[in-house]
Amino acid sequence: MGDIYPFILGVIASIVAAFIGTAMKYWLNYRQLKIKVKGKNQTIVVDAVNINESINVILEKKQPPQIFLSYSSPDKEFARKLAGDLEKNGIRVWYDISEIKVGDSLISKITEAITNSAYYGVFISKSSQKSIWVKKELSLMREKELRQKTSKILPILIEKTEIPNELKNRVYADFTKNYEDGLKKLLAKLKAN
Repeated sequence: MGDIYPFILGVIASIVAAFIGTAMKYWLNYRQLKIKVKGKNQTIVVDAVNINESINVILEKKQPPQIFLSYSSPDKEFARKLAGDLEKNGIRVWYDISEIKVGDSLISKITEAITNSAYYGVFISKSSQKSIWVKKELSLMREKELRQKTSKILPILIEKTEIPNELKNRVYADFTKNYEDGLKKLLAKLKAN
């Protein structure tokens, strides 16, 4: 039960951020912009519609989708290579090697990352199927999917092994035959949105 609190805090933070953005739009509707023109202070009243349009562009600017990579320690080198290739293609990647620092809470960092990620890449390997952390992360991902009624878990097969029951009904990116083909399929999904 203690593992759910960081997740709940992450959700609350997201709601607060959305509220602040909306409040900022309405606050700017009633403000005048002061600018300096040739050493003199000038007050310019800008049409509220233009302000709103500008803020909407800023607030709604789409960043590349972020993918959370869930893998076990023995798969670390594959995770590093895949993360690098995804980043070269404009995809923001979260994986623990680059994101968790000394003193950070593992559970809160991982929960925050899952909350803020658009997709979840779950490695399928013999070692990942034995990993308690991969199972915990997958459980958090599935909870988020159920709440949002979306399908955002992307299985990534990196070695020939049995597909876990939780992922059997999903199409997976197969990296076992050809790395480049697996990468292309994964990128196609990530860039489609």
